[in-house]
Amino acid sequence: MRTESVNAGNLKAYRDFIPAELMTGAISGDYRILGVRVFEEECGALVWKKEKGTDRGFLKSIYVDPVYRRIGAGEALLSALREQAGKEGVCKAVYSFSPSGDSRMLIPFFEDMNIHTEVYLFPYAEHTLGEMTPALAKKKIGSADTSAPEISTLDRMKRNILRNWLSDNFNEPLSSYMTPDVPCFAVIGIDTVEAALLMSRDGDALTLDYLYQRGSDGRILAGLLSGAVSRYAALYPPDTTIGMILTTDEACALHDALFGEARDRIEVCRGEILL
Repeated sequence: MRTESVNAGNLKAYRDFIPAELMTGAISGDYRILGVRVFEEECGALVWKKEKGTDRGFLKSIYVDPVYRRIGAGEALLSALREQAGKEGVCKAVYSFSPSGDSRMLIPFFEDMNIHTEVYLFPYAEHTLGEMTPALAKKKIGSADTSAPEISTLDRMKRNILRNWLSDNFNEPLSSYMTPDVPCFAVIGIDTVEAALLMSRDGDALTLDYLYQRGSDGRILAGLLSGAVSRYAALYPPDTTIGMILTTDEACALHDALFGEARDRIEVCRGEILL
């Protein structure tokens, strides 16, 4: 069994073990990739990212072909991660995932490695852009200031504030929310995040990952959502689905005011690996 760093020269051999949504970052070099071979056969890969300017990293994916599981391939990938990350001064790698499909196997795998995973249950709802625009107008939501800047336009100081907040509270790197086709928004105060709307994309669908406000003025959050929906309506067709993971009380209250109580629930797993 052998592990190796994956680069442009051998990336093609590991494509089947890297989630499609991470391939752009893999090709650009934004993500670090480690591969594992058994009898010279590629059988798995681990994707991670170092958070610039800190001692933290983010484990984005780890996958081993089912044929080669339980023979140490996953452990070899984690060992390679510890070695590579240690050389770069990274002390821990945090992770977050939804335990569905093959991802569900990560929970017992991490437990076998003495890595504790917290499992959270959040309300979940799906609506289309075409449904959200009239709902916001009908409830007269969006009268607050909707001029929250896109994260990609923030200056360096504000980005650092947001970067630390994302890492501490959401186990995600800032780069996850700076893709040009999925604008995200944040209001940054003095040394703190006042409000944020974080969206991601999976194929043709969008996911509202986080809707947050620091204070109690619900108009701020409503205005942020209204402005964001207007922006997405200009980029995507009306039938585009937005899945909403309602991780904060404020997001739940706003959703309930617009559409009624969300009846579905979704599991989100979070944890960290000490390196």
